[in-house]
Order: sequence, then C-alpha cells, then structure tokens
Amino acid sequence: MILLILLAILLIYSIIVSLNYSATPIIYRDKIKSIIFKKANFGITRSRFEVTFENEQGKFKKRLILLPGSLNQGEAETAKAVEILKREQLLI
Repeated sequence: MILLILLAILLIYSIIVSLNYSATPIIYRDKIKSIIFKKANFGITRSRFEVTFENEQGKFKKRLILLPGSLNQGEAETAKAVEILKREQLLI
C-alpha cells in the first residue's frame, strides 16, 4: 500500500511539473525570455536547449529542444546549434 501511495505522489508531481512545458512549434523571438543549454551525459541523455518564453495567454512556459544523440553525429550538430544561437545573441 505504501508503494502505491508513493507511486501516486510521484505521478501527481510529474503532472504538475509537466504543466509548465509546452510543445508549441513556433516561438516568436520577442517572446523568448531565456535559453539554457544542457550538455549531454554520454550514452544516457542528449544535449538540449530549454527555452523559456511567454505564450499567448501571458504565462511563462518552457520548451525542450532536443539535439541529435551520439549515434547521429550529435557532438558536431550540437556545436553548430550552439554557434548559431550565440551568433544570433540568443544564447549567452
């Protein structure tokens, strides 16, 4: 019974956290508040950008943009993506 209660708490927490994320395909540049680069853990995770932006309702949401993994030339593609965002002054 304790295991089921812990599982329920974990699921409720996951749902609450996921409400702050968005899958919107278009984010306007003037609505972007910050972009954070998260480096990959080799073989475990992929590199990604966390974009914080303001949606149409005025709420702040996050959008995860996953970069290619280690099997798909991930390091080279990640370097290109970081360079582009730095050149556009979106990534500090």
